[in-house]
Amino acid sequence: MAGDLYLPRNRKPTDRLPAIVFSNGTGGVKRKLPARLGPIFAEKGYAFLAFDYRGWGESDGKLMLVDSLPEPNKEGEVSVKARVLRWQVDFADQVEDIRNAIAFLAGEPCVDASRIGLFGTSYGGGLVTWVAANDPKV
Repeated sequence: MAGDLYLPRNRKPTDRLPAIVFSNGTGGVKRKLPARLGPIFAEKGYAFLAFDYRGWGESDGKLMLVDSLPEPNKEGEVSVKARVLRWQVDFADQVEDIRNAIAFLAGEPCVDASRIGLFGTSYGGGLVTWVAANDPKV
């Protein structure tokens, strides 16, 4: 997953910031609305993480085999022809992407892992509501 982390310019090395994971709606990417919001939240003292769901924007996509899976060689390896899946709405994958973004933020030394919130627009608002209701880290 590709992401952009916005941090306050005047933070101290000992600061533990509250953080926000931003989740786009359908078709949204980190370089659009979050690129405008990130600096505003950082100016107010938050760490702000915007990311692209897998297969969206700058994030890698999943692969789908185009042909049948060949027999593995003696090392157990195969060469395949595959298509990259892009711009797919997949609730389970996107919930996992949000949870991975939370885990990333929780591991950042400048973030207070007990103060991570979610902010989503449109479809992303539905995703973050589900994650907030089901993930005790939020």
